[in-house]
Amino acid sequence: MKKINIILCFIWLLCFPGKLSAQTADCETLLDEMERNNTQLQVLRDEMEAARLENRTGMNLSNPEVEFHYLWDMQGTKEKRKDFSIRQTVDWATLTGQKKRIRRVQDGLLELQYRQQSIAFRLEATRTLIEWQYLRACAEEQKTRVQHASRLVELYAVALDKGGTTVLEVNKARLEHEMAQTAWRRTEADIRKTEAMLQWMNGGKPLSLASVVYVAENLPDDFAQWYAQAEQANPMLRYVKGQLELEQRQVRKTRSENWPSLSVGYMTEKGPVEGFQGLTFGLSVPLWENKNKLKQRKAAVKVAESRDADAHLQFYSQVNMLYERARELARVVADYRNAIRQDNSVSLLDKALAAGQMTVTDYYMDLSLYYDVTDRLLEAERDYLIAVAELQSWRW
Repeated sequence: MKKINIILCFIWLLCFPGKLSAQTADCETLLDEMERNNTQLQVLRDEMEAARLENRTGMNLSNPEVEFHYLWDMQGTKEKRKDFSIRQTVDWATLTGQKKRIRRVQDGLLELQYRQQSIAFRLEATRTLIEWQYLRACAEEQKTRVQHASRLVELYAVALDKGGTTVLEVNKARLEHEMAQTAWRRTEADIRKTEAMLQWMNGGKPLSLASVVYVAENLPDDFAQWYAQAEQANPMLRYVKGQLELEQRQVRKTRSENWPSLSVGYMTEKGPVEGFQGLTFGLSVPLWENKNKLKQRKAAVKVAESRDADAHLQFYSQVNMLYERARELARVVADYRNAIRQDNSVSLLDKALAAGQMTVTDYYMDLSLYYDVTDRLLEAERDYLIAVAELQSWRW
């Protein structure tokens, strides 16, 4: 019965998420801490800041051009002439603010790119937490099995002394006890390995896992309505949409580059007898430099449009499969729960064995079937938690 109570306790964690708001909050707090401390994400944040500064380069007008000429007469008259000019070239992309608008789109893409990496990290951390939670449940179950097998060994040892059993049956009981202990020790080793992985993901800093319990959110009843919200908020879809907007703005910028650029300036000319000063104007006509550039930009827009449509299709297919998988796993978990609640196999098997109604071999064969159902329940619960986490990960 103790083993059944442990399993039902684990089931309770999934059945009543409202009673676990504190633990859920602790889980979110832990993920926030891991995101802050993770060294790989810190590198991405530094790279994002460097890229943001790079986006701000080339936003201003080109540098002004200053010229000074000092000329003397080559005929020996000692006459001299001094010329001075300053000129500023003006491009339309800067004047109309197109470069600034492109820079804002690029900064937004950097934010979305980091958010995608952050979501991927948090999802991997959540999978690891769920695995750790699953291993702990397995360890509790296996510990109970070890204790149960140990009691059977003691009972059969006493029965052997009284001539009520054979050495063969005692050896079978001892073998089952050893196998249960081995499984428990391996699970404990896996728990330590998973905790080390979580600490590595936390930048090598220790984690407090005592109160952390990951609880799955409820599956949405209306998939179409939920998908509409997910589609609007999903950072990957927003990123490809931002890329499309960027390419469209690049087309407008390229069109402005095909306009003649204007240069204005001031010039003075002083000779031995007379001097001149005044304004200068110039035009730079882009006859060859930007040839085929506009065509290339328009082609890039078509590529971005195709990528946007493909991303929406992939996202819908992916979340639809995850949704159906989560629903199926929920049904599997419910079936296993009902089977364990209705079946008191361990108690019945113990009574039958004590009454001599079955051999040790038959007892362990039937018991292994019950253990198999229990293990499958824990695995199904773990897979369900992971499926729901993947389905809802866009909310991070």
